[in-house]
Amino acid sequence: MPVDARKYADRDFILAQYCTHGFSMKPRYTWKPPPDWDDDEPPNKDPNAAGGVGAAIVCGQSLKGPPENNAWDIYNAEASKVDSELIKDWTASLNSLLVFAAIFSAVLSAFVVESKKLLEQDPSDSMKDAMVFYSNQRANGTLIPYVNTDFQPSTMAISINYLLFGSLGASLVAAFASIVVLQWITDYDLAITRGGSTPFYRANCRHSRYEGIERWKMGGIVAALPLFLHFTVVLFLVGAIQWAVWSWPLPR
Repeated sequence: MPVDARKYADRDFILAQYCTHGFSMKPRYTWKPPPDWDDDEPPNKDPNAAGGVGAAIVCGQSLKGPPENNAWDIYNAEASKVDSELIKDWTASLNSLLVFAAIFSAVLSAFVVESKKLLEQDPSDSMKDAMVFYSNQRANGTLIPYVNTDFQPSTMAISINYLLFGSLGASLVAAFASIVVLQWITDYDLAITRGGSTPFYRANCRHSRYEGIERWKMGGIVAALPLFLHFTVVLFLVGAIQWAVWSWPLPR
């Protein structure tokens, strides 16, 4: 190796050792500059010149890029990636659930309005019974006051309304729970974003909040809400099928 290349290579090696282990560390050997050492001459920055010697190493930098400040910065950076993906997935799932719950509740309300009529006596039927009663009384030559009979809805009508009203109530509960969980997620996001004044306090705040959502099974709640909404759809379908079969029985 030429003299100037060896000079810069030795100097770069010593600087790299100091940058890696700190200036308080004593080198393994005492480096002595060669006789033709020139402190005023800048190091060779051409990687193809002087035997392949690369750019001079600057203390505080790494060959792979700028290092992290400390372990807490590394933790905060990795935790931020995890939290961003987690919050994004949870928010998208709950927003979709809210949209579906709103549309489903609107459609279900129309069915509930009609099914409620099955629990009430039809006024035309009551009027028809009264007219038949008085016609029979006049034919017999007697006059007895008409007493309206108590209306008793059928068991099938009661079952249909149980299913439809239960489906509507469960849908509203799922929508309300989704709103509460979304507020919970927003509070968690704000807390870990604001954090503290130092990397340590930000990491401590994030860890405390993350332990809280793990303790309260927040991920399980978010995963259970769509299943709860699926249950409401099943109730609606069972009630609608019963209503259809009862209203239009199959021919035998």
